[in-house]
Amino acid sequence: ALSHELAARGHPLGVATLSHWQSCHSEPVRRVSLLALDALENILVLDAGTLRALVRPLRSGGRRPLETRMLPVAASFDRGERVRALLARVDMASDQRLMRISQHDRCRVGPDRAKTSLLVRQILRATEDGADRFVVAFWHDCPAALPELRPLRGCSLGKVVRDEGAAVLVVELMFDHALARGETVVTEHEFDRLAPPPAGDDDSYGRSLRHQAREYLLEVDFDPAVRPVRCVEHLAPDDQSQPESRRGLHIDTDGHTHAL
Repeated sequence: ALSHELAARGHPLGVATLSHWQSCHSEPVRRVSLLALDALENILVLDAGTLRALVRPLRSGGRRPLETRMLPVAASFDRGERVRALLARVDMASDQRLMRISQHDRCRVGPDRAKTSLLVRQILRATEDGADRFVVAFWHDCPAALPELRPLRGCSLGKVVRDEGAAVLVVELMFDHALARGETVVTEHEFDRLAPPPAGDDDSYGRSLRHQAREYLLEVDFDPAVRPVRCVEHLAPDDQSQPESRRGLHIDTDGHTHAL
């Protein structure tokens, strides 16, 4: 409705753009976008300048002050502020210099439905010189013991910060050297004791990627003695103009399934 109303007033703006502004994945920068923002204030019956005041000023060189692209992900949870507080205690300077080529997750689920481990393999490419680390954030939806993270390949532990009360963990994974622009790195790390057995029917687990990925593969190994009756892939695109999708997945006799 907002997109149609803006177009009627001479400010064509796509639903995807509005969604990205709303989720803080992007901000209006160009003059035409700022004029559309003024019109948006009028449509929403806001005081003039209300939305413009939320747009961060450009610093020298045309870039906005560094802010991790993980923040919109964390902000969607009830402990978003606690997540951001921990992120502020680590070095996020490399975040804007990296793009994810692929990520491969392999999760193991025990006989009690506890998630015993998560193995993560990823390929990253530097878009600028100087990227020397990748920051991982993990949190439980309800208070629970935090997992241990072990670097396995292509990285080592940097700073580790925890908020046990909020069940939030933030870890720096250090590369062995600062990457040059265009250089790639392959890293592997593993979470042990990822999540305890579910309480009642609350047995969901979600994965959010703050960097777009060309390829994402999720494998799940269930204990063969307690294979699920069914397994469903649920994809929720960040772009709200794209529909969510669900499809059934095959579980083999060994209790293995995957989604690509």
